[in-house]
Amino acid sequence: MTSGTLVSLAGFEVRLTRKAVRNLNLRISRDGRELRISAPYRISVRQVEQFVASKRTWIHRTQQRLQAQALIAPCDLGSHERQQLLAEILRLAPPWEQRVGAKASEYRIRRMKTRWGSCNVKVGRVWLSLELARYPRECLEYVLVHELVHLHEASHNARFYRLLEEAMPDWRDRRSLLRSGRLVIEPAEPVSDARS
Repeated sequence: MTSGTLVSLAGFEVRLTRKAVRNLNLRISRDGRELRISAPYRISVRQVEQFVASKRTWIHRTQQRLQAQALIAPCDLGSHERQQLLAEILRLAPPWEQRVGAKASEYRIRRMKTRWGSCNVKVGRVWLSLELARYPRECLEYVLVHELVHLHEASHNARFYRLLEEAMPDWRDRRSLLRSGRLVIEPAEPVSDARS
């Protein structure tokens, strides 16, 4: 059951929930259609609206990316793409491991709903999202290096970003490309139901 009140803010329909939180939290549903905001009790609706207005460009861009991804059924990527992606990871990993100064004990691929990758620091295992098979190689390399840097630093702190910058100076551009949603494998054209 969805909680919160549906309100119109800065030209968007937003589900606003008041909570005992410190900051405004903006989330967009996986299909890109619903905006949800958790707001502290002390923040006025006007302040929430100003916040939404300040995020307008990001909201539009994120909605477009998520809606484009929703057009592609998850079953479109199967075992063949998984094998190809793993082969590509194993080809790309050695030079990046050398550059980062960390070697993964194992690479695995799985479907991930909210992340591009994850890392088990204790055993050195790196998991990468199967969805990366749809994105340019630069995006795959960014996530790979990001996870390898976690083998040195588990948190996203200043040290982590310094190590990431040293290993991959253009990481911000690569992250932007990933967030833009520009796919290598584009959604198929919709099939018209042309019945004679």
